[in-house]
Amino acid sequence: RMISGLEGQIDNILIDNTCIARKAVQSLIDQGHRQIGLISGPTDYSTSRERLEGYRQALASSKIPLNDSLIVCGDFTLEGGYEGICRLLKGNPNMTAVFPTNYDMTLGAFIALKEQNIRIPEDISFIGFDDMGLARVTHPPLTIVAQPLEQLGIYAAKRILSRLENPEDVPISITLSASLKPGSSIGVPRHVEDE
Repeated sequence: RMISGLEGQIDNILIDNTCIARKAVQSLIDQGHRQIGLISGPTDYSTSRERLEGYRQALASSKIPLNDSLIVCGDFTLEGGYEGICRLLKGNPNMTAVFPTNYDMTLGAFIALKEQNIRIPEDISFIGFDDMGLARVTHPPLTIVAQPLEQLGIYAAKRILSRLENPEDVPISITLSASLKPGSSIGVPRHVEDE
């Protein structure tokens, strides 16, 4: 994440959070979803704000009104995802899809849905964040945002070595693309199937 107050003073190697969040939410919209829940991260994190912006952009481009009750703020923890999905379900009985915006909240939300016997994707479609093995061991396999972790690590290592050799180097900012890895966790919402 971008560290507030240090922009332009330190190296930054980031992903395009807005773009990948917009792509993830758009994939749900393309399947007919209009009531899409978002479990966002802390508002003081640039990654949270960017992913929220991608969510808003996807809704706006499809002319879907923004419904604040479909957005909950988690804390990037398993508990935050668990509590976030419970709040979304309680306040939005017509919600047909959910997008937790980091790995731990993805895990927490998935656990909460399983404990409540809510089926993915029959009852709710689900896109997770971070491909750290979770997508392969869940049933069904999750559609998931995959960050280029190896590339991020390589760029970071190169910048550290460059800094050691040339401490006066001008800080750089690199933005990498993430991808949406398909799984079986997105379905057509029931109201669309019934039409």
